[in-house]
Amino acid sequence: MSRAGRVVVHAIVLGVVNLGGLLAGAAAFFILRGHGQIAMQIPVALIMTVLCFGLWTLLTRGTDSGSLRLDAVRDAFYLYLLAIPFAVVLLVLMGFMTQGHAPSWADLIALVLFQIIANFLTLLVSVAIWTGRLLE
Repeated sequence: MSRAGRVVVHAIVLGVVNLGGLLAGAAAFFILRGHGQIAMQIPVALIMTVLCFGLWTLLTRGTDSGSLRLDAVRDAFYLYLLAIPFAVVLLVLMGFMTQGHAPSWADLIALVLFQIIANFLTLLVSVAIWTGRLLE
C-alpha cells in the first residue's frame, strides 16, 4: 500500500476512534450521572482515544509486512489534518442515519475542538510508538 493510502487508513481509524471515545464518554456520563456531562465525557473520551489509537498503532507496528506501518513524523502531520474531516463526515452520516438530519453546527464545532487537542496528544504517543521511543 502506498504511503498516502496508509495515511488515509490511519486517518479513518483515528476519526472512528475519536467518535468512539466520545460515545464512551457519553456512556460514562449516562451510567454515573454524578457530574456535568462535559466534565465527564471529555476526559473519558480523551483517555479512550489515546488508548485505542495507541493499541491500533502497536498492532500495525508489529505487522511483518509493514503494509500499514507509518514511519515518518510527516505522516503524523498528514494524519492529524485528515482525521478531522473524516470524523466530521462520519458524524454527519451517523446523524442522518440515526436521526434523519445532520448534527447541529455546535456539535460539529465541538467535535473539531475535541479532535484538535485529542489528536495532538494521541499522535504524540503514536509517534513515540512508531519510532520505538515509548517502548524502550
